[in-house]
Amino acid sequence: MNPSKDMPVILLGSGGHAKVVLDLLLETGFTVRGITTSDPAVLRASLWRGIPVLGDDEVLASYPPETYALANGIGSARIPTVRMQIYQRMKAKGYFFPPLIARSAIVKTSTVIGEGAQIHAGAVVQTDAVVGENAVVNTRTVVEHECVIGPHSHVATGAILCGQVTLGACVHIGAGATVRQCTTIGENVCVGAGAVVTAAIDASGTYYGVPARKNGEFHEQV
Repeated sequence: MNPSKDMPVILLGSGGHAKVVLDLLLETGFTVRGITTSDPAVLRASLWRGIPVLGDDEVLASYPPETYALANGIGSARIPTVRMQIYQRMKAKGYFFPPLIARSAIVKTSTVIGEGAQIHAGAVVQTDAVVGENAVVNTRTVVEHECVIGPHSHVATGAILCGQVTLGACVHIGAGATVRQCTTIGENVCVGAGAVVTAAIDASGTYYGVPARKNGEFHEQV
């Protein structure tokens, strides 16, 4: 299923990332039917940033996937698993997540962009890169030629992936971090803000520093 922008979108979430995704949806011509959220304060309101508050995720039973698409507004400050779980649960119900590309992003035509991927303002995605499903390339990130970003991964604000970097599934690259060219990072890895990855990372965990070294397990905060 690959609906056009004529299909209205429901935004999941009401946090900081959801605010950015809402702006991205509106600037690229989508109609936003409303939001769902688990935030009690937002649920008590009728509108959020001018958009109807529909309820929590249970209300989606009234908005079938044949008629509505979804946008993932759940962010990931260090581990993308919650964002991944919500996406997978909604995909199992048949919903489609359109890929979103900011107008100010530079994305080469040879880039492969997966379902639900988000490429935000000022990002640069170069020739023959692959951005996996539900992945986030955040504001002013640089993804160089032939990089592969695995599904559900998040390359945070201002991070740099040099040429031919490969990220596995569910990887978080922190703000301002750099990954050296031709480096592979396995799944379930968090690289802290400002870190420099100079060698392959195979083991799940959190890594930070220059050069980046393991300093904890994947569930721990960097």
